[in-house]
Order: sequence, then C-alpha cells, then structure tokens
Amino acid sequence: KYNQAAHMKDYASLPITEEGDWGGVHFNSGIPNKAAYNTITKLGKEKTEQLYFRALKYYLTKKAQFADAKKALQQAAKDLYGEDASKKVVEAWEAVGVN
Repeated sequence: KYNQAAHMKDYASLPITEEGDWGGVHFNSGIPNKAAYNTITKLGKEKTEQLYFRALKYYLTKKAQFADAKKALQQAAKDLYGEDASKKVVEAWEAVGVN
C-alpha cells in the first residue's frame, strides 16, 4: 500500500546513496513493519508493545538484522507471556519470510 516491501522476497539491495534510499532503509522497513502488524493481530497491541520494548532494551544491538529482531522478540515473548506467545511471534516473522 505504501510502496514498501512486505516480504523478504521483495527485499531490495540498493546503493547507500540518497537516490538509493540509503540502502533501501525505508522501502525494506516494510518487512519488519508487516511482522509487527502480524504480531499485533496474534497477541494484541498492548502485549506487542511490551515485547518490542523488552526486545529493544535487553536483546537488540546496533547492528541487528531482521533475523536478530525475530529472535529478540521471540525471547521477549517467552520471557513475558510464555511459549505460546513466542510461537506466535515466530509465525508472524515467518509470514514475511524471515526464517
């Protein structure tokens, strides 16, 4: 809808220039955006907010990639809400091609 990738098959390796969207940061951000939306539909907005906060605070680093975000959110879900929530996070990310 907003001209962003929604799946890893649509990931664009672009040049790190203004014309290349600094490596496609805005275009490719649609992938984790869609994973977040998927997580919200599975767990609800409030739980998802808590997962993202915990993942950012305790698990993610400056150089994290999409797979690292998936793992961080999976662990945050397990910490806060148990194994079922963790599995739903995995499903949300696998739906956008992050395996």
